[in-house]
Amino acid sequence: ARAIDEYQHERKPNADAIADMALTNFVEMRDRTAHRMFKLKKKLDHTLNHWMPNVFIPLYDLVSFSTVPYAAARARAARQDRMVVRVGIAVAGLLVAALAVGVFAVVRRMFAAEAT
Repeated sequence: ARAIDEYQHERKPNADAIADMALTNFVEMRDRTAHRMFKLKKKLDHTLNHWMPNVFIPLYDLVSFSTVPYAAARARAARQDRMVVRVGIAVAGLLVAALAVGVFAVVRRMFAAEAT
């Protein structure tokens, strides 16, 4: 009986995780795959995995091609998703800053040309 209790204690979080991931995958396939942001995130996931294969592993790869328990894979994917959002925000911030510097340079040249 003790072995069954220990097994259940170990199995339950992973059974819950795979059930949640299956439902999430269904909703994702049904509702999100046609959206541009979904496709962009998948490209970013792939790029990060290409650049950092030991650091960033997509959830699909963790579940399909590893022995990582489902609950651990789901937790890791959540951390990685937060990282992707932060990277996206940082890249967007850098693009806005670069655009602002470019606009400032153009305006400065326009005023310098008027002054002469």
